[in-house]
Amino acid sequence: MAVVIVTGYTRRLNVIELVKLIQRTTGDTLAPAKDRVDALLEGKPFELSFVNRVTADEFLRTANDIGALAQPKPATTERSKHTES
Repeated sequence: MAVVIVTGYTRRLNVIELVKLIQRTTGDTLAPAKDRVDALLEGKPFELSFVNRVTADEFLRTANDIGALAQPKPATTERSKHTES
């Protein structure tokens, strides 16, 4: 699973295209996609999860092209704790 964080936007943000992009790449309907964009316009970042890296990369490229500030969420790794006897 690939996760993308949308943290902000530039002055050239195309709101309608971002809503359509969210719908197309996530399968969201209009209302949840628009709610995400409205929250972004209020300064609230959001995360999107994608089933594969290809779709996440497509979202990232297109979102940044239309004025959103999006980046991949860094993968977190759990470190094993080893104890010595």
